[in-house]
Amino acid sequence: QESAARVALGNAFEQVGRHSDALACFRQAEITRTKVHSHIPQLNSFSNFRYCDALLVIPERTAWQSLMSDSSFAVQNVELEGILREVERRVALCFKWNDHLEHDILSSAISRLTLARVAVYRLLSVGAESPISSSALDLARRLISVATERLMLSGQRDYIPYGLLTRALLRKLELDVAGARSDLGEAWQIAERGPMRLHLADIHLHRARLFRDKEELKRARVLIQQCGYWRRKDELEDAEEVAQNWPNNIEVGSEKGTK
Repeated sequence: QESAARVALGNAFEQVGRHSDALACFRQAEITRTKVHSHIPQLNSFSNFRYCDALLVIPERTAWQSLMSDSSFAVQNVELEGILREVERRVALCFKWNDHLEHDILSSAISRLTLARVAVYRLLSVGAESPISSSALDLARRLISVATERLMLSGQRDYIPYGLLTRALLRKLELDVAGARSDLGEAWQIAERGPMRLHLADIHLHRARLFRDKEELKRARVLIQQCGYWRRKDELEDAEEVAQNWPNNIEVGSEKGTK
């Protein structure tokens, strides 16, 4: 119970932008848990998903910087790749230690979603002038396809937008603009019913960055400020800086729910 409480606190810290405090909570939660379950010396399943989500903050921001940059943005560095490998290692160990994971639809879905995010961020880390390998692209497609399918099957609608947001990013990377818009529209319909306001903020921010939509960027800022969702502060400010060079006659999304 103490470990679970620390994970919940760590996740709360992460969403309000206290990244260092969040990581400290997750590490302490892991230490607490392994005192009882020494045969699995790390956080597991949903707790590991939250920890990995925090670990991916820097790779995620860097991936978006690369995507928004019109020039080559060489992101390749040892520290970034080290984070991605650590996340992959943690997910692999979850599958190794839990024979039941494949039979738990939601747990296996979020684990594969984490791997899909790693694959997509790694694709974007090659820089604008470097070609994306077909094998890396295929891997990202397979992972996000299985993850979103299992998320849908799980029926846990609060987790489904995570998969759709990641798939939208990959589809835009593949120049499938219609597919990206469709994913964000579906995510909006789910999040709006909640209302899941953090998901709604993420959708606004995705639309702004993927389609160079200044109005969506304004909506993202309003909602992020209202919710105190400062996990997105750096990403928001990155987009606002780049948006100064976006044309006014932008490719505005027409999906229901953009306002």
